[in-house]
Amino acid sequence: MNKILKKNANQCHLFVFLRVLKYDNLFNLIILNDKQKITWLLMALFSPLVGGSGLIVTPDLPLMFCYALALFLFFRWSQLSGKVDALLLGAAIGLGFSAKYMMVLLGLSLSIVVMISPRLRPLFLRHFFYILIGIAIGALPVWLWNVTHDFA
Repeated sequence: MNKILKKNANQCHLFVFLRVLKYDNLFNLIILNDKQKITWLLMALFSPLVGGSGLIVTPDLPLMFCYALALFLFFRWSQLSGKVDALLLGAAIGLGFSAKYMMVLLGLSLSIVVMISPRLRPLFLRHFFYILIGIAIGALPVWLWNVTHDFA
Protein backbone atom coordinates (compact mmCIF):
# COMPACT_ATOMS: atom_id res chain seq x y z
CA MET A 1 0.00 0.00 0.00
CA ASN A 2 2.84 2.43 0.81
CA LYS A 3 4.35 1.85 -2.64
CA ILE A 4 1.05 2.80 -4.26
CA LEU A 5 0.75 5.93 -2.12
CA LYS A 6 4.35 6.99 -2.82
CA LYS A 7 3.97 6.34 -6.52
CA ASN A 8 0.75 8.37 -6.78
CA ALA A 9 1.45 11.05 -4.16
CA ASN A 10 2.05 13.65 -6.84
CA GLN A 11 -1.55 13.27 -8.01
CA CYS A 12 -3.18 13.52 -4.56
CA HIS A 13 -4.75 16.82 -5.56
CA LEU A 14 -6.97 14.98 -8.05
CA PHE A 15 -8.51 13.11 -5.12
CA VAL A 16 -9.21 16.41 -3.33
CA PHE A 17 -10.78 17.95 -6.43
CA LEU A 18 -12.96 14.96 -7.13
CA ARG A 19 -14.11 14.71 -3.50
CA VAL A 20 -15.17 18.36 -3.51
CA LEU A 21 -17.05 17.82 -6.76
CA LYS A 22 -18.78 14.74 -5.38
CA TYR A 23 -19.81 16.36 -2.10
CA ASP A 24 -20.70 19.83 -3.31
CA ASN A 25 -23.79 19.88 -1.10
CA LEU A 26 -21.75 19.25 2.05
CA PHE A 27 -22.55 21.71 4.86
CA ASN A 28 -25.38 23.24 2.78
CA LEU A 29 -23.00 24.74 0.25
CA ILE A 30 -24.16 25.52 -3.24
CA ILE A 31 -24.81 22.76 -5.69
CA LEU A 32 -22.75 23.09 -8.85
CA ASN A 33 -24.44 22.11 -12.06
CA ASP A 34 -22.61 19.83 -14.47
CA LYS A 35 -21.22 22.66 -16.60
CA GLN A 36 -19.84 24.41 -13.51
CA LYS A 37 -18.30 21.16 -12.25
CA ILE A 38 -16.51 20.63 -15.55
CA THR A 39 -15.35 24.26 -15.59
CA TRP A 40 -14.13 23.97 -11.99
CA LEU A 41 -12.25 20.75 -12.72
CA LEU A 42 -10.67 22.18 -15.89
CA MET A 43 -9.59 25.31 -14.01
CA ALA A 44 -8.00 23.09 -11.39
CA LEU A 45 -6.29 20.67 -13.75
CA PHE A 46 -5.01 23.20 -16.29
CA SER A 47 -3.90 25.81 -13.82
CA PRO A 48 -0.19 26.58 -13.73
CA LEU A 49 0.13 25.23 -10.21
CA VAL A 50 -1.36 21.76 -10.44
CA GLY A 51 -1.75 20.97 -14.12
CA GLY A 52 1.30 19.61 -15.91
CA SER A 53 3.65 20.68 -13.14
CA GLY A 54 1.88 18.30 -10.76
CA LEU A 55 3.47 15.45 -12.69
CA ILE A 56 6.97 16.83 -12.13
CA VAL A 57 6.87 18.72 -8.84
CA THR A 58 4.95 17.43 -5.85
CA PRO A 59 3.01 20.22 -4.17
CA ASP A 60 2.19 19.46 -0.56
CA LEU A 61 -1.26 18.42 0.57
CA PRO A 62 -2.11 21.54 2.64
CA LEU A 63 -1.49 23.68 -0.44
CA MET A 64 -3.61 21.41 -2.61
CA PHE A 65 -6.44 21.36 -0.09
CA CYS A 66 -6.43 25.16 0.17
CA TYR A 67 -6.18 25.44 -3.61
CA ALA A 68 -9.21 23.20 -4.15
CA LEU A 69 -11.11 24.93 -1.35
CA ALA A 70 -10.32 28.39 -2.76
CA LEU A 71 -11.55 27.38 -6.22
CA PHE A 72 -14.74 26.01 -4.72
CA LEU A 73 -15.24 29.14 -2.59
CA PHE A 74 -14.59 31.31 -5.63
CA PHE A 75 -17.55 29.70 -7.38
CA ARG A 76 -19.64 30.02 -4.22
CA TRP A 77 -18.71 33.70 -3.85
CA SER A 78 -19.40 34.41 -7.52
CA GLN A 79 -22.93 33.01 -7.17
CA LEU A 80 -23.97 34.06 -3.66
CA SER A 81 -22.07 37.37 -3.55
CA GLY A 82 -21.81 37.39 0.23
CA LYS A 83 -19.29 39.20 2.38
CA VAL A 84 -18.73 36.05 4.45
CA ASP A 85 -18.02 34.11 1.26
CA ALA A 86 -15.51 36.76 0.21
CA LEU A 87 -13.83 36.51 3.63
CA LEU A 88 -13.72 32.69 3.42
CA LEU A 89 -12.26 32.88 -0.09
CA GLY A 90 -9.55 35.20 1.14
CA ALA A 91 -8.85 32.96 4.15
CA ALA A 92 -8.46 29.90 1.91
CA ILE A 93 -6.02 31.80 -0.31
CA GLY A 94 -4.14 33.09 2.74
CA LEU A 95 -3.88 29.62 4.29
CA GLY A 96 -2.65 28.27 0.97
CA PHE A 97 -0.05 31.05 0.92
CA SER A 98 1.01 29.90 4.40
CA ALA A 99 1.50 26.39 3.00
CA LYS A 100 3.51 27.52 -0.05
CA TYR A 101 4.11 30.86 -1.68
CA MET A 102 3.08 29.37 -5.03
CA MET A 103 -0.54 30.01 -3.98
CA VAL A 104 0.00 33.47 -5.45
CA LEU A 105 -0.47 31.83 -8.86
CA LEU A 106 -4.08 31.05 -7.99
CA GLY A 107 -4.70 34.68 -7.12
CA LEU A 108 -3.24 35.72 -10.45
CA SER A 109 -5.35 33.15 -12.31
CA LEU A 110 -8.55 34.20 -10.54
CA SER A 111 -7.82 37.87 -11.15
CA ILE A 112 -7.78 37.16 -14.89
CA VAL A 113 -11.19 35.48 -14.59
CA VAL A 114 -12.53 38.47 -12.62
CA MET A 115 -11.20 41.00 -15.14
CA ILE A 116 -12.71 39.13 -18.08
CA SER A 117 -16.15 38.77 -16.49
CA PRO A 118 -18.29 41.93 -16.59
CA ARG A 119 -20.50 40.51 -13.81
CA LEU A 120 -17.63 39.70 -11.43
CA ARG A 121 -15.72 42.97 -11.80
CA PRO A 122 -18.09 45.15 -9.74
CA LEU A 123 -18.64 42.32 -7.27
CA PHE A 124 -14.89 42.02 -6.77
CA LEU A 125 -14.50 45.76 -6.23
CA ARG A 126 -17.30 45.71 -3.62
CA HIS A 127 -15.77 42.75 -1.75
CA PHE A 128 -12.07 43.43 -2.32
CA PHE A 129 -11.57 44.59 1.27
CA TYR A 130 -13.14 41.39 2.69
CA ILE A 131 -11.03 39.16 0.44
CA LEU A 132 -7.93 41.10 1.45
CA ILE A 133 -8.77 40.78 5.17
CA GLY A 134 -9.26 37.02 4.71
CA ILE A 135 -5.91 36.71 2.94
CA ALA A 136 -4.22 38.69 5.71
CA ILE A 137 -5.74 36.49 8.43
CA GLY A 138 -4.86 33.27 6.59
CA ALA A 139 -1.30 34.38 5.84
CA LEU A 140 -0.71 35.80 9.32
CA PRO A 141 1.50 32.87 10.46
CA VAL A 142 3.91 33.48 7.57
CA TRP A 143 4.12 37.21 8.27
CA LEU A 144 4.59 36.70 12.01
CA TRP A 145 7.36 34.18 11.47
CA ASN A 146 9.13 36.45 8.98
CA VAL A 147 8.89 39.46 11.29
CA THR A 148 10.23 37.53 14.29
CA HIS A 149 13.09 36.05 12.22
CA ASP A 150 14.12 39.29 10.45
CA PHE A 151 12.76 38.10 7.10
CA ALA A 152 15.45 35.42 6.89
